[in-house]
Amino acid sequence: MEMRFTFAGIVAAALCWWTPASGASREPFPLGYSMAGSGTILQQQGISGREAFTPACAYADSFRYGISLAGVDYFDPMDNMESSHLAQVAVGGMYSLRGFTAKAYVSHFDALRVYFEQEGQLSVGASCIPFVNPSVELCGYRAGLYQGSDPAQTRADVGVSAMVPFRYAAVSLTCCHIPVKNAAIAGYDTPLTLRAGVHTTVNALGSQGILCEAASDGPWRFRVSIGEEFWLLRKLGLSAAFTTNPVIVSFGVILAWRGAAVSAGFVDHPVLGWSKGLAIDWAGK
Repeated sequence: MEMRFTFAGIVAAALCWWTPASGASREPFPLGYSMAGSGTILQQQGISGREAFTPACAYADSFRYGISLAGVDYFDPMDNMESSHLAQVAVGGMYSLRGFTAKAYVSHFDALRVYFEQEGQLSVGASCIPFVNPSVELCGYRAGLYQGSDPAQTRADVGVSAMVPFRYAAVSLTCCHIPVKNAAIAGYDTPLTLRAGVHTTVNALGSQGILCEAASDGPWRFRVSIGEEFWLLRKLGLSAAFTTNPVIVSFGVILAWRGAAVSAGFVDHPVLGWSKGLAIDWAGK
């Protein structure tokens, strides 16, 4: 019985490693506010910019500090996993002063109370450099079984990101998961990942974004995400996105008031089925 549940925990964790995306390094889709738009809606003056789970280069607003809370409940309808515990929680914050911004977050993933993953990331960036806003990300990772004699696996990697703002849109560039310390066991390391995106400013049709990603997971693997976000009366936002390889459909709703926002996201994943998330973001001056 013990071995069966251990195997189930490892399989459940493997499902959540299906494909890398922004956010936590082994996330099948982004955390927090960005969950509904699959990371395609990225604006330096907005919720996505100050969210703790995006790189520091994505922020160039007047708020000095902020916090972000996020939770995701995963389940797999094919294997009756909807009645089991597959969930992740994350908390983070940001602080900005004189054109420099620091963001940090920690996350904890739990599979059936058998297997866990923990991650922490620090991102430091600048918005005071002409034409381009860079940042550097340092990430640490730990995973293993709650009970057992095998030690938890640890690794660390770094990444570099940049936002190039224009009048009507911004271009994002990211190279992440550059290894600093590899795990002792193969399979725990995340492949080098390259991303490039175009993210529009708010216009008559809302906000749009397209994100292209390539991961060196054996042969290079490519995926594309396209998203749209539309606001009603500047308080209620509706967001949706479509992602390839694998095909993922996501949508959500956002309620915002000044520096605070509450967002709910829903994602249909071919392995995980329908997953639901809730996020709270707040920033002050």
